[in-house]
Amino acid sequence: MMSIASDPQRHATEGRSPEFAVQPFRVADGSLRYYATAQWKSGTKSAPDFALAAWLAPSPVLNILAVEADQNLRLPKILNVADLGGGRTAIILANGGYESSSTDLVEYIDGLDAAHMRKLQSIAAGE
Repeated sequence: MMSIASDPQRHATEGRSPEFAVQPFRVADGSLRYYATAQWKSGTKSAPDFALAAWLAPSPVLNILAVEADQNLRLPKILNVADLGGGRTAIILANGGYESSSTDLVEYIDGLDAAHMRKLQSIAAGE
């Protein structure tokens, strides 16, 4: 967080503990993965001052595979996971924004963040 956040974001979150959420999922070969998010909020407002997420593999040791850090504080949320066959895994992601939202079907690949995963299908709405 300290190396990614802007000076105003670091100042707003100073002394605050992040809220964590972890979503476990399995890839096509049965291996366990985690998608973990951390959000720092000041006061009682609902929007975070800073947020980041990481794609993790737990074995043989905990390994960060990719990091999500959106300056607009919009991190995807995993809705479901599907086996595409041939050892390929798809993830359905919800992406929400201030004036738009989308549901994307992407091909999960270790080491890529959501923006770089191959998009297979998308449904979006915006103003």
